[in-house]
Amino acid sequence: MPQDEGSSALTDTGSDTTAQGGDKQLAETGAGQTAFLLVGAATMIAGGIGFRVLPRLVSGRGGAAA
Repeated sequence: MPQDEGSSALTDTGSDTTAQGGDKQLAETGAGQTAFLLVGAATMIAGGIGFRVLPRLVSGRGGAAA
């Protein structure tokens, strides 16, 4: 069947549109792991910045360069 101009190709298939699982509790989304990952990434970034800046701070005080 040809598609009419300006119409959508999506048609109602008559399928059930209710949410799957009924009244069951939703599964954990992993938000805790995401927060842990973000904290770890921030720690790595801060460590990398510190690794670059610390030798300059030490050498600026007249101490041995790291």
